Amino acid sequence: MYKNKMTMNKNNIEKLLFSSRLTLLTIALTFTFFACNDDDQPEQNLEEVETATLLSLRTEGADGRIYYMAVYEEIPNEPDLSTMVELGPGFRVYAFGENPYTWDGNASNLTKWNVDRTNLNVSEAEVMSLAGLGISGDLGPPAFFSDEQAYFFDLPEGKVVEFNPTIMEITETIDVEPLIYEGVPTSPPTANYDVWEKWVRSGKIIMSVGYSDRQEFTIPNKATTAVFDPAAKTITYHQDTRMASASSTLEEDENGNLYQKSAWEAAFAAHYGDHEPSGLNALVGLLKVNSDGTHDPNFFIDFSEVLNTKAFSGGGIPFVFNNQAVVTFKAPSYEFPDNFADRNLVGGDTAVVLNLTTLETTPFPYLSDDYTGFGLRTIIDGTPYLWADNAVEGYNFILRQDAIDSYTEISKMTGGELQQFYKLW
Repeated sequence: MYKNKMTMNKNNIEKLLFSSRLTLLTIALTFTFFACNDDDQPEQNLEEVETATLLSLRTEGADGRIYYMAVYEEIPNEPDLSTMVELGPGFRVYAFGENPYTWDGNASNLTKWNVDRTNLNVSEAEVMSLAGLGISGDLGPPAFFSDEQAYFFDLPEGKVVEFNPTIMEITETIDVEPLIYEGVPTSPPTANYDVWEKWVRSGKIIMSVGYSDRQEFTIPNKATTAVFDPAAKTITYHQDTRMASASSTLEEDENGNLYQKSAWEAAFAAHYGDHEPSGLNALVGLLKVNSDGTHDPNFFIDFSEVLNTKAFSGGGIPFVFNNQAVVTFKAPSYEFPDNFADRNLVGGDTAVVLNLTTLETTPFPYLSDDYTGFGLRTIIDGTPYLWADNAVEGYNFILRQDAIDSYTEISKMTGGELQQFYKLW
């Protein structure tokens, strides 16, 4: 009896072991089948987006100016702030190659962003700090010279910071000749020197030195370009006394010619400051800049004579195209108000198309009820696009420029003011 019982227990144990082994084998074969089946499946190939455009907007509120950015395959008809990356206050958005860059002027940090080529999502790549180097605040884009060379400038201090925009590392700090204007202050808050856009010509970087003083209303009484030579690590200043002060940007036509306009603040500084009018050079003018950064001695337009105007309106000259310039200015009937802060509240804004050779003018109909201001011109694939606004209704627009006075509306925005747009690829 005990023998049979022991035999039965032994048989049961053997059956149980066999069953367990069979179960484990089945699981292993199943796992192997699905693993092999997964390996046999072709990888899903996501299509890359053919074109990508970077768009930057800003809003104004209790917390100051808040900046946003996003990348689109096509510029949307009505960009939605809720789908954009919120950067915060004190930012600027730049681009070089296929990457956006953002500047945090409060922290003195430059951030490089990557863009996913399949869904256009942006993500932080590297952050480079310039704290302690004197580079801070609201700055125009650095001069992107090559994949390995880019530059920030502090001209009053005679300092140039070179960095590698690919790996985001500072290469060196270069001491150059400082910019000095005799008889005017050189540091904020009274005066502000600025170089916004930079242009590369013949291996050198050309900049227009902007100057504004909205408190003491000082004027340098000359227009200045700065030319930086990366090979020699030197800077040269060229000054022209036909014009009293210059804007921080140069205007480029479709052939690459550069023009330097008066700072819009110059005419107002002349009125509100302590100046002898007869001692000031032209306050509303236009110079032409050669490819080496010098001024063309045979080109100069004084709009106070040609248009009988006292001051620019807005940026003055939003663009030059086909040897013509759109000029926005205060009408001859304009009277300066008692306070500088009220300068745009008394009307008088008008615009014309000016032939740069004959100086003949034609009306510019687009500065009207539809658009109250123009600026931020960008050329994409040979086609000019520009920003316009309607200050009364609170709209911003991106327009394609079909001719000097013909435009097609591409995008209409509410809730945010357009800051930049670049084609990344």
